[in-house]
Amino acid sequence: IHKNLKGEWKSTGDPTEVALQVFATKLGLGRPTLTADLSEEDEYQGTPALGEAILEKNEKVQLQRRKSRRSKRFMLKAEFPFSSELKRMSTIYWDTEGKQHICFIKGAV
Repeated sequence: IHKNLKGEWKSTGDPTEVALQVFATKLGLGRPTLTADLSEEDEYQGTPALGEAILEKNEKVQLQRRKSRRSKRFMLKAEFPFSSELKRMSTIYWDTEGKQHICFIKGAV
């Protein structure tokens, strides 16, 4: 889910997955909020479909202030894309609070 350079919201993938991402983000629990694996532009507005993100000067300052006020709990260590053979995808994160690795898996049963 991202905003393109025209200011339009775009998404790819399963509609249920998109709805879950929107819901988590509205609760302040989206991936950009919890992880330190995205670039500044990605954290701000997703990866634009039509080129690099353009941030106004005061938007960059506001973003830097928000980022400095909070630390990221999870650090992405590895990501294994969906495999049609295994019928799943996995990500491994380091939990900086719990001091342990956590593996998140989603797929078919």
